[in-house]
Formats: sequence, C-alpha cells, structure tokens
Amino acid sequence: MAFLYSATLFVSAFLLFSVQPLAGKILLPLLGGSPDVWNTCMLFFQALLLLGYLYAHALSRYVPRRAQGPLHLAIAAGTCACIIGKGALGPDASTLAGSWPVGWILRTLTLWLGAPVFLLASTSPLLQLWYSRSGKSGTRDPYFLYSASNLGSLIALLGFPLLIEPAFSLSRARWLWNAGFFLLAGTLALIALTPHARAGKPLPPTRRIPTLQLARWVWLAFIPSSLLLGVTTYLSTDIAPVPLLWVIPLALYLLSFIVATRGIKPASLQALGRVLALTALFTIIALSRYFDYPGLLLILLHLTLFTVAATLCHGLLMSSRPPAGRLTEFYLCVALGGALGGIFNSLVAPVVFQTLAEYPMAILIAVFLRPMRVEKAFKARALWVDVAYALGIGICVTVLPALALRLTWLPQHLHNTLVIGLPAVLTLRAIGNRNRFTLALLALNVCTTLLPANEQNILTRQRGFFGSLLVFDDTDRKAVMLFHGRTLHGVQSRRPELQAEPLSYYSKTGPIGEVLQRSPWRRDVAVVGLGTGSLAAYARPKENWTFYEINPQISAIARNADYFTFLRDSPGADKVAIELGDARLRLSARADATLDLLIVDAFGSDSIPVHLITREALELYWRKLRPSGWLAFHISNKYLDLTRALGPLAAATGAQALTRNDHRKDVEGLARSSKWLLMARSPESLKPFAADPNWKHIEAAGDSGHVWSDDYFNLLALLRFW
Repeated sequence: MAFLYSATLFVSAFLLFSVQPLAGKILLPLLGGSPDVWNTCMLFFQALLLLGYLYAHALSRYVPRRAQGPLHLAIAAGTCACIIGKGALGPDASTLAGSWPVGWILRTLTLWLGAPVFLLASTSPLLQLWYSRSGKSGTRDPYFLYSASNLGSLIALLGFPLLIEPAFSLSRARWLWNAGFFLLAGTLALIALTPHARAGKPLPPTRRIPTLQLARWVWLAFIPSSLLLGVTTYLSTDIAPVPLLWVIPLALYLLSFIVATRGIKPASLQALGRVLALTALFTIIALSRYFDYPGLLLILLHLTLFTVAATLCHGLLMSSRPPAGRLTEFYLCVALGGALGGIFNSLVAPVVFQTLAEYPMAILIAVFLRPMRVEKAFKARALWVDVAYALGIGICVTVLPALALRLTWLPQHLHNTLVIGLPAVLTLRAIGNRNRFTLALLALNVCTTLLPANEQNILTRQRGFFGSLLVFDDTDRKAVMLFHGRTLHGVQSRRPELQAEPLSYYSKTGPIGEVLQRSPWRRDVAVVGLGTGSLAAYARPKENWTFYEINPQISAIARNADYFTFLRDSPGADKVAIELGDARLRLSARADATLDLLIVDAFGSDSIPVHLITREALELYWRKLRPSGWLAFHISNKYLDLTRALGPLAAATGAQALTRNDHRKDVEGLARSSKWLLMARSPESLKPFAADPNWKHIEAAGDSGHVWSDDYFNLLALLRFW
C-alpha cells in the first residue's frame, strides 16, 4: 500500500514539475524572451498550489470521509475529459497584442493548464492524509511520503533540460505529458476507492495551532520562495532566459526540502546559519559595482547562497511541523508563503523597485533569521550600538572611493579592494551578532548598489516586464550608455566630433559597419531591436528604415534626445520608423520581397529571443527579403555559441553564412568587440566579403532533425561558461 501511495505521489510531482518548464518554454518566445515570463509562470503554479492545498484542507475538514475519495476521483475524471476535449490546444498568441503581459500569461495558463495543475497540486497533501488513516507503518508521521513527491519533482526538473528538451519536440512532450496524466488518474482511482480513503481510522485529536505559529510557517516559506525567483531573475537576466537556468534553482529548492524533511539537528542549523552569513557577504559584494566575477564563479556563488538559505528556512520550517491531524493546515501555510513570495517578486517588486532590490532584501531577511547559539535578550541600547556600527560601515563605503581616487598610482583592482575590503572586514567581524551583522550587510548593500557615489550620473532607471534599464552618463569618457541589467545595449559619445558616430557593437570598423558600408544598393532596411537607435546613423536619405521593438520603454529612451540623438540626427531621419510589438508578428504583415537588408539585433539582456532564430523565423525573413537581400544577426554572447544553431538553419533554408568576430576596441575606447553572422541565399551577393579573411564561412552541415524550429530548440547545446 505504501508503494502505491509513493508511486502515485512520485508521478503526480513529476507531472507537476515537468509541465512548469514546458509551459515556460512554450510561452517564452511569444513574449520576446523576457526572464519575467518564468517568474509569472511560477506565480501561476504557486497560486494553483495554494488553491490545491486549500481544497485538500477543506475536503479533509468539511466533507465526510466516505465522500472524499469519490469526489476527488470525479474531479480527476472531469480534468481528463477537459484534456481530451482541448487536445493539442495551447496558448493563443493572437490575443497578446495590447495586453498586459503578466495578465495575459496568467489568463492563458489558467485556461490551458488550470484544471490539471489544480488536481496535481491537491494530490500530495490529500494522499498523505488518507495514508495517515490507513493504520499502516509510518502513519503517525506521513511526511516521509513528501520525499517521494520531492524526488519526482527533482527528477522532472533535471530531466527536462537534460533529457526531455534535447530528445522531444514541444508537441511530442505535451503528448507524453497528457499520457502521464491519464496514468495518474488511474492510480488515483485505485487509491480513492480503498476503504481507508473512504473511511479509515480517525486521527487522534490535536490542539489548535497558535496564530503566531501559523504566521511563522508562512514567513519561513515566503523567504525561500522570494529568493528562488530573485536568484532566477538575476541569473537569467545576465546570462540567458533558458529552462536550464530556471530549473537548477528550483531543483535546489526542492532538494533543500528533501533534506529538511529527513530532519536537521539544531547544531546543523546553526552551522548552516554561519555558512549563510559568509556566502551572503560575498554575494552582496558581488552585487556591488566594484567587482565583476567570472560567469561560472558568479553562478556558483549565487546558487550556493540560495541553497544554504533555502535549506536553513526549510529546516526551521520542518522542525516545527505538526502531527498528522494538522497536516493540511501546515501545507496550506507553506503554499500561502510560496504564493506570497511569487506575488511579491512578480507583481509588487517591479512596481515598487527600479532595480532587483527584492533579491538582496530576501538575502538579508534570511540572514536575520539564522539561529544563534546564544539568544540574547533585546536591549534598546545594544540596538543603537548595532545601528551606529552599520552607519559607520556606510560612511566608510561612501568616503573611501573619494580617497582612492586621489591615489592615482593605485591599480584598478587594488582600488576596488581598498574601497570594499575594509567595510567587508568590519562587517565580517560582526558575524557573531545577528542584529549587527544584518544591519552592517544592509549598509554595505545600500551604499554599493542603491546609493553609489556617481548616482548623479544616472539619467534614468526604469523597470518593466522586459527587465531593468539604466541610462548612465559616463563623464570620464564623455558618453551616455544604455544598460539592460548588467549588459551594455548601446553608447553615444558626448563629444561633438563623435556624437553622430555609431559606437559600441555598431562601429564603422566593426562587422555590422562593414556590412552597411558594403551594401550601396539598399533601399529598404528593417532592424529587429532598437536599443539606443545606433544603427539609424547609417540610414541615408531616400532609404526606408523600420525598427521593430517589443519594449515600449526602450522606444521612449531612444526617442528622448536628452539621452540619445541617433534617431533625431540620422541622415535619413524622415524615413526612419519604429513599430512596437513582436518582430515576427509585425514582419508577417509586411509585403513580401520588399527588403534589401534585415538586421536581427534583438536581445533579452545578453541573448537573442529564441523564436527569432528558428526555421519558421528564417523562412519569414527570406520571404520579406528580395532575392539578393542580406540577413545579418548580432550574436555577441558570453555564454551561448549561437553559430551552432544558425549554421544548420542556414543550410536548411538554402543560404550561405559568414561570421566575423571582432575583438578590436577603438574610437576613444567606446567601440566594443562584437560577433555578427551574415546570410544570403544568392552566392553572388556575398562577393564583397569573399576576399576578406576576417569573414569566415560556417560549416553549416547538420542533422536536419535537429534544426531549430518553433517546436524544437535546445539552448543547453549552445551553453559555454568559459
């Protein structure tokens, strides 16, 4: 009997946590590759988990035991009927235009997956409750079944990017998921009709749980939930919004729950608290503007911090779990805390904060909750000493940069060590005092990120569904820069002689500069992605240029002459147009064979949205281009080798491809290295580059079964960390 329950919980959790990355992967291309797609998906699943646990709690409290099994089975049968009726029905992209993206995602997921996810969410607490009535071994503490559930979740999350994504198309993966759901419905029927599910032994009476204990459970579940979304957003914004970088934090979250369910001793929790304090200090330093760690090291640091914090919170949570009679209340509080974390990070934080401030905020709260060996009584005088200590660290961080600037002979890396090293050491000295250390860490974070010495150089900070934007006036180099997260998206010089010069990745000596200067015959040009509008500097009179931009905040920044003037001062400014919306949808409405050059320069922070580099996308581009037209892709990326995807795509669509990787930096140090890929279907049209050794042909031969399409793409195969 225990095996049947464990197997059912395993399958239920596997289905629940495999559909999360699957749904996110299906929705991601429709919303420009924004990392907030995953956060919104997580909010949906957390809300459904809360509803499922609420249903399980109500069922156990207010429905007679004989009716519980048949009622749950009837809901399962109705859900199966819905799946059969909908068939392969998925999200309807035609309803997206003009919608609030978060609302559209939540509405779409509710109509598409609401019923099956609700049933899956309610299965775990309900089956644990039924098993506790069976009189079998382990009924006094049925939480061991939660380990089977978590194991299924963990295998699903790790299996999706490593096994399911590379091996199956989206349509095949959805078909297999539906088959798994019908299998689950069958095992639920076997359990729901057993005597102990319908009646069983009554559970011994238990005391009413105090309100403060309920609130503590909610709070301990809220913190790791908020941290989960914060670290996922941070990593996927600066690297790429790919399922692998979604599922790793979520898998670690579940792993921490598995460890906590088995029990963590108080001494081990104290040791975890000390490790958390140390990793939090290094993470806060990493979030500052003074250090830029290597990519892999940065990922490992943030994931280590998250794992330790989640294990600590879940350990404290599970150490206070109630008897089986109050099991559904406990899980309801856990689900409520998780849902509140999702609401805070997905709905509240983007409106309240202009930066990703909710992430360090959750870190500080987790540090404050760490258990100490000796709990000291609260004293107002001691608190004032702690506040004064933190203020001293804040003053130190604020004053030291000005002092270091006077030491012109000091190398840059030692400059940063001086500025942040002394405050970090002072913070570390307070690690044994929870209040003092937390306040010192807060001062360190605020003074190195939120209140930098050059705050007056920040012209605007904006945050929306597509991420955080910052326009920065670099007075040293006399230039204005646009950042998306930590990724530079464009530069304009303030020097009169360079103000009209396209810089950063678009300099005249770079790859795209050569492409635009070697195409004298062009009349109609389209650019996917606006940025600062740098490419408009190449527009000539009587040419028609159209920029397609999905983020209205980017459009407003590029049009604002107080920040950037490329659009206003373009030689062909009267023929430069901007169309807001998804580029593929907008291009579809354009007449065929009307473009001479199409440039794909759209970036979700540091990577191109996947749906812009699929077979269907390329076929659309070729239809819109004239026979001799060129197709250029900006593929600069620290972590993804996009030539591995675009090479086979060029071959599959009958095109030739050249690539150039430019490492030069010139034009007053404002030109950035960049990598571009150029395609053409007519070999004759690529003659201007045939004799140029900087442009290299791509070995485009590949297995046509692995050519990227809207139904199949595997970013894991492109990842590189060095």
